[in-house]
Formats: sequence, structure tokens, C-alpha cells
Amino acid sequence: MAESCKNLSRIRAVWMGLLMVALLFAYVPAQAAEKIEVPVKLTVLSEEGEPKLDDEITIEAVTEKKGDYYEAFFTNVKESAETKIVDGHYVSRVTFQAEYIGEKTFDYSISMHGEGQAWVGHASVTIRVKDNMPGVIPSVDSGFVISPSKNLIVGQKIKFTVTTPYKGEITKEGNFHFYSMNSVDDTQKVEQVRTVRRGNFYVTTGYFTPKIPGTYMPFFFNKMQDEKTKEVWEGIGFYKFEVKENPTIAVSLSPNTAYMKAGEEIYLTVTYPLNKDSGSSEHYMSWNNPSVVQFIGTYDDDLRGYKYIYRFKPAKKGTYTLEVSVKQDSSGQIRVGKAKTKIYVR
Repeated sequence: MAESCKNLSRIRAVWMGLLMVALLFAYVPAQAAEKIEVPVKLTVLSEEGEPKLDDEITIEAVTEKKGDYYEAFFTNVKESAETKIVDGHYVSRVTFQAEYIGEKTFDYSISMHGEGQAWVGHASVTIRVKDNMPGVIPSVDSGFVISPSKNLIVGQKIKFTVTTPYKGEITKEGNFHFYSMNSVDDTQKVEQVRTVRRGNFYVTTGYFTPKIPGTYMPFFFNKMQDEKTKEVWEGIGFYKFEVKENPTIAVSLSPNTAYMKAGEEIYLTVTYPLNKDSGSSEHYMSWNNPSVVQFIGTYDDDLRGYKYIYRFKPAKKGTYTLEVSVKQDSSGQIRVGKAKTKIYVR
């Protein structure tokens, strides 16, 4: 009996030892994979010379491929990088528009993993961006007027007229530019630009239709060269104006008219420029005929507004006048718009 108790004690001691070893290994942290630094080749791809304000810049990072998967990103850019495998290398590219003047540093990081191993790469590049305003040369003031000049609203066609004193033959045609630093939108264009000479002046005209409300300041530039002295002159002018939101929403409904048989279906397209709904702004759409049913619709970035397709299936013969109404409530400011179409059902 005493011998049995001794054996039992030995067995318990062995089991307790094994348990302690197991617990010890359970709480020992796993050895993290060692990170190996790898070189990264960073290149700036842009037009020849230093990039200028509003130029498009592309940064390319090339790293030898390691492991089975990766994570890569650039800092100081809003756009996402696109990474591809090219000839055994990870090639990451990001393209953005230069919206600053001076120097700015961009960092790139990549981490690669596989088979318990990790590789990391880092690189930085500083890009200097120059002002894209013209250089200093002899200049003359160009008189800049617009018509109409007051109570301007979105969607209204505005005529620009610029009068420049004659300083020689034109070597660079007059044109208009908007800059992000002083205009709410620098992507819109002045259309139908033309220049004629009238006595001792050049008169340049163009037409502009604002798409969004806010402050605009178009700049005008042209270049002339004196026939005798060969001196180059520049005509410079600008004009600042405010554009308010149009109280009427420009609603488009197509087709304008249609002919069909009873029981057939017709699809109606509704478009209207409008800012996206937000916490302080929302809009509603309604029809005068409950048989009009929404088919599909979304916000169109190119249109800067909404585009919807509706389905109409008249059961009886007759003439149907369909009217769509759009209403926007933006912080208590109400805007409305309507459009009509006629459907002849035989």
C-alpha cells in the first residue's frame, strides 16, 4: 500500500512537470519574422522640366518582387496607387494634379510577405512645382467686360469682351484661363473665342456658361510682336464676378413626343444638373401620372447631376401628357424644375 502511494506521487509529479512546460511554451511569444530592407527606385514622370501648377504628375516606384503578397501606398496624395507585376518587379504608379506651388515631399512604402519572411521598402521624393502664370515681359492692360454683368446665375450664357491695344502682329492668340486659387471651378472652358482687329485695338470675344455657383476670375492673355523692333508684348486682363445658384432646376425629359400602341412600353430619360444630396440638401421627384415607374437611376459625375430612366406602359388609347417635377430643399432654399412630354397611344 505504501509503495502504491509512492508511485502515485511520482506520476503526479511527472504530470505537473509536463503541465508547467506546456504552460511555459504557451506564454512564450512566437518569434516574429525578420524584416529585410529592399531598395526602391522612385521616379517622377512628367513633362520635360519642372512641373507647373495644374500639371499632371506621375510617380513610379519599382521594387524587386519578394514573397507571395504585398501592401503598397504613397503618402501626401489623395489618389490611390495602382500596382502591377512587371518582369519580376512590383511597379506602383500614382497620378495626380499639381495643386500647390513650391516643394512637397512624397513617401512610398511597400511590405511583402511569404513563407514566414517579410521584406520592406521605403523611398521619398521631393517635387518642386512652379507657378504657371506667364513670365514678366512688357505688357499692356486689356480692358475686360462681361455681358450681362449683374445677377448672374448658373446656366446663364455670359459674353466676355476684351479690348487690347495694338502692339504688333499677334504671335499667340488671345485665350482665357481660370485658376483654382481664385475661381470656384478651373475646369470649365470659354467657348467660341475669336479675335478681330479694329483700328488700333484687338477685340477678343468668347462665351462662358457657369455650371456651379461661386466666385470666378477669368484671366486673358495674348502675345504680340512689334514689326520693327521685334519686341514682344503681352496683353493681360481679368474680371471677377459672382454666380448664384439658379432658382430653376434645368430638367430634361426625352423623348419630347412619342407614338406607340396600347400595351407597349416606353422608356423615358430624365436628367437634371444638381449637387449630390447631403445632410443639408435633398431633392425629390414626382410625376403627374402614377403609371410612370422608375427603372434605374444614379448620380452622373460628368453631368454633375442625376440621370434616371422611367418606364411607362399605357393600357388604353389616347394622348398622355406626362410631367415630371423636381424639387430641392437646400438649408431652406427651395429650387424647382419641370419638364413635359406627350405620348400618343393608338
